[in-house]
Order: sequence, then C-alpha cells, then structure tokens
Amino acid sequence: PDVRDYFTKTERETISEKSRKGVFWENGDDFSIVRAQPSIQGSDATGYKVTLWPSADYKRSVYVVKEDGRYKVLATSRFPAGIGLEVLDRLAANDLPDARVLLDWLREDQHLAGGDDPLAGVPFPRFWTKGKESDAAKIRLAAASILVITDATAERGVSILEAADGSVSADTDKTNVALALVYGYDRLRKYDKGSAVASKLQEQYPESDSAFRWHAFFLRAAGRSGEADALAQERLRRTPGDLDALRQMEFN
Repeated sequence: PDVRDYFTKTERETISEKSRKGVFWENGDDFSIVRAQPSIQGSDATGYKVTLWPSADYKRSVYVVKEDGRYKVLATSRFPAGIGLEVLDRLAANDLPDARVLLDWLREDQHLAGGDDPLAGVPFPRFWTKGKESDAAKIRLAAASILVITDATAERGVSILEAADGSVSADTDKTNVALALVYGYDRLRKYDKGSAVASKLQEQYPESDSAFRWHAFFLRAAGRSGEADALAQERLRRTPGDLDALRQMEFN
C-alpha cells in the first residue's frame, strides 16, 4: 500500500505540473514505451523479471508473479520489498530453487558499493552471490536484508536478523547482519538500538564514513546531541577538516 500510494501521489503531481506548463504527459509515456526495449526472463513457475530502458542511461526492472490466474507486479528494482516477502513464502514451501531465482535476479540490479568505505551501500548484495547454492538460513537472511529498507516490512526483517545475530560466527556475517539491522532500526525509529549497533560498527571500522554518519544520526535522533558533537569532535581531532564531522557540527 505504501508503494501504491507513493506512485499515485507522484503521478498526480507529475500530470498536474505538466498540464500547467501545457505539456501533454502522455507523450513522455509514449516515448518511454517506444525506447524501453523490454527483455523478459522466467516462467509462470518462477515468476518473471521484465527489464526496461525508459531512458538511455536508466534501467528499470519489474518483477511479476502469477497468482490466482492473474499476473501481478511483485516488486520493482526501486521498491524490492515484495521480493523479500515472496522469498520467505517460497522458503516456507521448501521451494529453495525458485527462491534463489528471485534473489539472483535482484542481485543483477544491486551491486556492492566498492570504494574506500567498507560499509557503503545497501545491505542485500553483501548477503547474496548470484548463482551460489546457498542454504535456507542464508536465503532467509538475504530476504531479511531486503525487507529492512522499507517501512512496511522492516519489522519482519529486523526480527529475522535479531534472531540470527547470535548464531552467525564469521566476522563478515556478523558485520553484514549489524549493517542490515542499522537500516531496519532507522526505518522503525528505534534510535537507541541503532546507536548501539552503529557504535560497534564504528569501533570495528573507525575510518568508515558510513559508520560515523549512522552513529551520529542515531545519537541526534535519540536526543543525545552532546554525544554526537563529541563524536564529531573526536573525528576532527583524528582527521582535521573532515567534511562529515564538520557537517555534524553544523547540526548542533
């Protein structure tokens, strides 16, 4: 419902704005359809991934499933939470192969951020490698990492991650779970919990810009601005002129 309401509101605003300017919004839709060059993967059993190119430099994926004899949009590359829910349903039905198909398709759209910051980017690509025969536990964690980035599904994702937090053993897995929890706590407005997790991430990765931003954000959101200021000042002592720390001081 949140995604539907968002699209409805956005489309109404777009049509209204173009109408005031004397522009026919249908023309834009016509152009997008002509140059979309759709490609389709899948079947009625697995669902479908439809890849579109509405503009020369922008790719969009739409995920479709067949339910009750009708084709329905499950998710899009921009709003993937439905994939996480469907993966959990397939897992409950012991349909691991088709659950992996959806995760593989989404992994084609989401990539590891790379760069100097080891914690940059959304959590899902950290949990899933395309083509790997991962077991049910890893599939469940991958689904949870998708759910935590959307308000309506964050609670379910967080519950899965919290239950697994004590059972994962590898340091990389622990970091990935912690990072996904940070996203979930942000969506759920659980700022004190988010601060505790972000603090541990910052201790583990003191040079990570993402860990610093998350930690400072949660502190301020929890009404602990003094601690956020101290955090920024400490970073400035270590790295004079650091832009993220200076920005945090501006929030004072």
